[in-house]
Amino acid sequence: MLELLVTVVVIGIVAAVAMPLFARSMEREKGLYAEATLWAIFNAERAYFFDQIPNNYGTLTNLQSSRYLSGNLNTTEWSYAVIRTGSPATAYSATATRLTGQYTNYRRRMTEASATQIDTLPPTGDTVLSQSWPP
Repeated sequence: MLELLVTVVVIGIVAAVAMPLFARSMEREKGLYAEATLWAIFNAERAYFFDQIPNNYGTLTNLQSSRYLSGNLNTTEWSYAVIRTGSPATAYSATATRLTGQYTNYRRRMTEASATQIDTLPPTGDTVLSQSWPP
């Protein structure tokens, strides 16, 4: 009976240590998915920009309807938006906002000027928390 009790306690301890690590790795995977989608938006924006006369960045709808951005975006975990500035639009910012989980409303952002990094932002404000996910 004592051996069974010790076995149950050891399994409980292992589970208590493993569950947070598993949850964090799942959240990291979801962040990487959003990052890959932001890179796809970045590449689609580049192609769209150079095909337009005058050169102009597109909205998310422009990119999807003109086939620059193929496939469906995962909108159950993340919401995506493209904000253009200028007329014609000569700058843009693509944002993925987390819709569920512990990091609800945290954002990942990529701009045409910072193509080598994706920032992680809090639910309010534009103070960069980190370049990694989860923050």
